[in-house]
Amino acid sequence: MPRRGYIEPGALELSPGAALSGAFPRGSETVNFLNLSAFGLLGLVPVIVLLYLLKLKRKPQVVSSTLLWFRAVQDLEANAPFQRLRKNLLLFLQLLILLLLVLALARPYLQAATRVKQSIAVILDRSASMQATDVAPSRFEAAVEKAQVLIGDLSEGDRMMLIAASHQAQVLQAFTEDKEQLYQALRSVEAVDTETDLTEAFLLAQSLLQNQPGGEMVILSDGGFGDLPPLAVKGVRARYVPFGQRCENLALSALDIRSDPAAPGTYQLFASVSNLCSAQRTADLELYVDGAIVDSQPLTLPPGESRAEVFRVSGVERGILEVRLDVEDDLAVDNRAYAVFAPEETTEVLLVGPPIHFLQRALALDPRVSLSQRESAEGFEAGRYDLVLFNGECPPDLSPNGNYVFFACAPESWAAKVSGPAIEYPPIVDWNRAHPLLRFVSLDNVAIVRTLQLESPPAAEILVESLKTPLLALSIEQGRFFSLFVPFDLLDSNWMLRASFPILITNLVDFCRDSPGGGGAFSQQTTGRPVPLFVGSRTAADTLEVRSPAGVRYSVPIVGDPVYFTSTERAGLYEVTAAGRERESFAVNLLSLRESNIAPRAEIQLGSETLEGEAGELKTNQEIWKSLAVVALLILLAEWWVYHRRIGV
Repeated sequence: MPRRGYIEPGALELSPGAALSGAFPRGSETVNFLNLSAFGLLGLVPVIVLLYLLKLKRKPQVVSSTLLWFRAVQDLEANAPFQRLRKNLLLFLQLLILLLLVLALARPYLQAATRVKQSIAVILDRSASMQATDVAPSRFEAAVEKAQVLIGDLSEGDRMMLIAASHQAQVLQAFTEDKEQLYQALRSVEAVDTETDLTEAFLLAQSLLQNQPGGEMVILSDGGFGDLPPLAVKGVRARYVPFGQRCENLALSALDIRSDPAAPGTYQLFASVSNLCSAQRTADLELYVDGAIVDSQPLTLPPGESRAEVFRVSGVERGILEVRLDVEDDLAVDNRAYAVFAPEETTEVLLVGPPIHFLQRALALDPRVSLSQRESAEGFEAGRYDLVLFNGECPPDLSPNGNYVFFACAPESWAAKVSGPAIEYPPIVDWNRAHPLLRFVSLDNVAIVRTLQLESPPAAEILVESLKTPLLALSIEQGRFFSLFVPFDLLDSNWMLRASFPILITNLVDFCRDSPGGGGAFSQQTTGRPVPLFVGSRTAADTLEVRSPAGVRYSVPIVGDPVYFTSTERAGLYEVTAAGRERESFAVNLLSLRESNIAPRAEIQLGSETLEGEAGELKTNQEIWKSLAVVALLILLAEWWVYHRRIGV
């Protein structure tokens, strides 16, 4: 059953001499005091009363008539060492002021949960969707303000930590009672242009809250992430505060460039636009080359639909391509996407072993490929080839410094090897649809007669799975070269007769061109992911300098080849320089339909439990002495006014 506002695993427990564990129902608030010694000041009450009982000493003064001094004469008649206490508004106000000041010094607070001391872990979502402006000035700024309120409500002994969540978790401030440190950490964080993965931050907060008094987790987010694991730490409760009001957003969700086979030197740029609004929207999709607009296409999209538009690019050998969506919506970061366009280079491919007609045909259809053949692997040297395909045999001693595909074979000197007899009719259980090699590849109707049993390298990624052996395994060597293992003979399957096979070959060439030997014509990366920067022998510098779209400069030590740059949290163009000279540029884009769908979620899932969002005020141990001090000051002003009014009468 859904629980309103929070989830608490376990039951309420109370052991002798131990603090109460768990929580009373919400709304069970009590008043407690942090400084009970302040009540000793109530001893001033008799002193104030005594001042009104003591005899008033007056100086005699001769007047011509007592008509205008009637009240003074009454006071004189009442003079005695200890006169009778009369009703007096000033006495009442002064006693009330004293009482309020004593209460303020005692530092009372409203105890919203069960514990005097709390340990609160605040998870602040700072992903791209939190930049939406449907909440002014943005969802992220509203979440920061809510975090500031939580910090201000901390009582003495309460502790808080701050965790920022985007594509990864970052501890902004460890547990502390120092509010200024928390405020300072909060001022240092800003929203980024990446997807949301709250799982790491959620698990981190759980582990740090374990065995902490009054453990509580507060998630400040719009809910734009997947389901979270269950809350497994006993005695810790979770609270979710949603931000956002609507989903009015048009987004660029995909960008790709392919050569036009019918027109050499011409490219087709594909841009997919999605309407995530609740109504039909119109916009202009514009193409810029080096900052100058070269084409524009009007779009009209019904709600919830996507459309792919195609631009033809010709006469461009090098430059920066930008696709821009000219529209006013609630999220701006997904309205632009960039690509670096470099001179087209030929990919040199070598086929070693018996020729395969369908494989040769698939490679020949790609104008970027220059295909060579070699019937035997004996005396093989990689030489100038960007990609080598081994069909049935390969050299026993093969250097790993190259991009290879092994059909029904594996090098004897490598970690991959044939581990058993052939398997008849292996079923395809599953495949990795998200991997670039298998993009748009469907293996539903592929049948294999027999395959070798492959023992893939320990760090290899299994792309196609069967029951007893991988059918496609990818190994990355030295962070830059790859080896693709296909343990069956292509002629022992019907794969080459299916449409997915030439698609795989195209993806394979694209994957090869991302390596240092290939030199692709089109380059873009995804925000939040590491970008390899290949050094080679073109520089003698010790560091690379990378300038982000926001103008921040990063110094990256050259400790290998490639060097991985990880600070890709901003979408846009990055410039790489070495020894003061520009080396290259690369583009980083969001292009995430899930992140562009900025519809706020009223509830999130923690395992099998549903955690509903708290739309109202969050309740914490909140001190109220400031309010009492303000009331005391107002009453003091009233007492001053009453006194002077009385004297003036």
